[in-house]
Amino acid sequence: TYSDYTRDPSALYAAKRQAIEEMLDLDSAPQVIVQTNPLERSTVAADCAIDVHGWAEPGTSIRINRQKTPVAPDGLFMQQVSAAREGAIVVEAQSEKGRKTIVRKFTLVRETAPPPPSSPKP
Repeated sequence: TYSDYTRDPSALYAAKRQAIEEMLDLDSAPQVIVQTNPLERSTVAADCAIDVHGWAEPGTSIRINRQKTPVAPDGLFMQQVSAAREGAIVVEAQSEKGRKTIVRKFTLVRETAPPPPSSPKP
């Protein structure tokens, strides 16, 4: 949606860096493009679902955080996952041409328990 944007320079530079890294990485097999929503390096709740979607050259199998992920005949895939304890999502791609691991990192915010209520003073 059009409300899903930011003008935060650090987020914009992170997205630019990610796009450049992905373009350079397309030279090695298997060819894979991975996007996340929210963007990598975002701050998310520890139990938040993160959309991971992308494209892999046909015939490539994809695992996201060790879960086999369905890949359409045209190479498109999508999965909702939670980041691992350390805030990472690991995408593993494997085909006859090779194997590749792509890591997306997030800052996790863990909910802390509220302090116990204090006893009333007489």
